[in-house]
Amino acid sequence: MSNPYANLKDYQFWRRSISRVPAHQVDPVTNTRFKIAKTSKVVTAGSCFAQHISRKISDIGFNYYVPEDGADLPEDTRRKRQFGVFSARYGNIYTAAQLNQLFDEVYAGRNSAEK
Repeated sequence: MSNPYANLKDYQFWRRSISRVPAHQVDPVTNTRFKIAKTSKVVTAGSCFAQHISRKISDIGFNYYVPEDGADLPEDTRRKRQFGVFSARYGNIYTAAQLNQLFDEVYAGRNSAEK
């Protein structure tokens, strides 16, 4: 009789996928439904974490999409007004519901709660 674990892949075992692998080689992703190409437009929304992500994805060569870049302004003004911190200057977004509301206001014609 065969062992029920005999045909399982290495990532399904702690010892084979984590404890015997150097920390810098651990890859927690096993299967993905899609991959993001470096040429795809990538945007960020969120708070401090999203700001760090935006810098990193730009640094490693992804197409960080910033349609509102303030290119016609002096660099010190751009920095002061936070151009390029997020894809658009919508500020911090703390919940998925808040991001969904923003999308609805832009794409579904929802009235802004601030009017």
